Amino acid sequence: MNNTSLPVASDSGEQLPTSIDPSSRDIVSADDGHAVRLLDRLADQVWYFSSDIGGDRPEVLARNAVRFGVLSILCFFGFFGLWASFAPINSAAIAMGKVILDSNKKTIQHLEGGIVASIQVKEGQTVKAGDTLILLDETTAKAQYELLRKQYVTALATEARLLAERDKKKEITFPEELLSGEHDEAVVRESLDSQQRLFISRRGNIEGQVSILGKKIQQFKEEIQGLGSQSVSASEQITLLEAEIQDVQTLVNSKNAPRSRLLALQRQLESLKGMRGEYGATVARARQSIGEAEIAILNANNDFMNKVNEELKETQSSLADLEERLRASKNTFTRITITSPISGIVVDMQVHTVGGIIRPGDKIMNIVPTDDPLIVEALVSPQDIDVVREGLDANVRLTAFKSREVPPVHGKVTQVSADRFDDPNTGAAFYKARVVVDKDELAALGKDIEMYPGMPADVLIVTGERTLVSYMFAPIRESFSKSFREH
Repeated sequence: MNNTSLPVASDSGEQLPTSIDPSSRDIVSADDGHAVRLLDRLADQVWYFSSDIGGDRPEVLARNAVRFGVLSILCFFGFFGLWASFAPINSAAIAMGKVILDSNKKTIQHLEGGIVASIQVKEGQTVKAGDTLILLDETTAKAQYELLRKQYVTALATEARLLAERDKKKEITFPEELLSGEHDEAVVRESLDSQQRLFISRRGNIEGQVSILGKKIQQFKEEIQGLGSQSVSASEQITLLEAEIQDVQTLVNSKNAPRSRLLALQRQLESLKGMRGEYGATVARARQSIGEAEIAILNANNDFMNKVNEELKETQSSLADLEERLRASKNTFTRITITSPISGIVVDMQVHTVGGIIRPGDKIMNIVPTDDPLIVEALVSPQDIDVVREGLDANVRLTAFKSREVPPVHGKVTQVSADRFDDPNTGAAFYKARVVVDKDELAALGKDIEMYPGMPADVLIVTGERTLVSYMFAPIRESFSKSFREH
């Protein structure tokens, strides 16, 4: 290696060395020649700048200052460029939001509406689940309910009586619902007594018809029996008379008896035969009457059963309709007492006048739950919805407090709406994201720092990491991606 140094002229005319004395590099081995050459050049430059700084002329000092400044700027931008290119920074979607209840406030409404009879609460009052809020006038609802209940009880008793008639029972078996005291006792007793009397009356009527027809049948049977005896007697007389006629005929032939006697006996014989024939015809008519009576009994029973079955079908159909109407009427009657569905605080009361009218479906008041957790509802821009999803971290700043005193609180996105919403006033579009705030972190801020429903908040939803250079050049890349396209 050549250790000869070349002279370099300074501004003062002095020659400066451009290399380090070889004796100062004895500790470096021959294998490190490349490193030695780099150290030589660095030492030469340091020596050169040292020589210039050592100058005492103003232009030398100014030039050195410029060199130092330029070198510093280059170093700064170099390090900044490296940091901007490789150092990751969090990217976030910024959204306005507010504190809400996790299950939202409950709006109290009434299905049918009515006249206000009594107001039991006032604005800001704390109520428990099941507490009475407002009483409506019960006159119409109660009258309708009582009327339907009476009709229902009557239909139940009627059904029991018709079932007993259909099954030919001797007494009515009423359902347990009528005997358990579930319905008004006076109404039930009246219905049971009425159906019992009707059961006895109708049963007596059909039994009376059958009894009359049965008696007729018995009479016809007795008549047939009597006619049979008379017919037998006539037959016996005919037999005797025929024998006598034969004897007289012999006497007449021998001229020992007049012919007139023979003719009289023959007339008597024909009369007996006629009577015997009439007895037979009368028996036939009696037997026909018995058949007709038996058919009448059968028809009476059939007509009665058909009537019972028809009435039973109508009663059961009416009973089903009454059951539905009674259930609806009972619900309506029950709803005259408007109660709180949850424990909470009464807000935004719309009813203040006793005797006032509540229209069906109108808002009466709101109940703000006191035991529901508070969350932050963030309104996410549609441009950010592609990167906002459930499970992302978020930083929530409660803007009601001073930002210098209250730092952001960590939270997590638990739900993102499936469709967008439009503000009816401004027309702005947004998606709703629910953010749950870390309770421990919020409690650590102090007792005075609490969230209240409706409190505004700024939400930064952390969507990922990217470098500053990537962020700065994103608009340019997007512009290029849209360029040179035909529309």
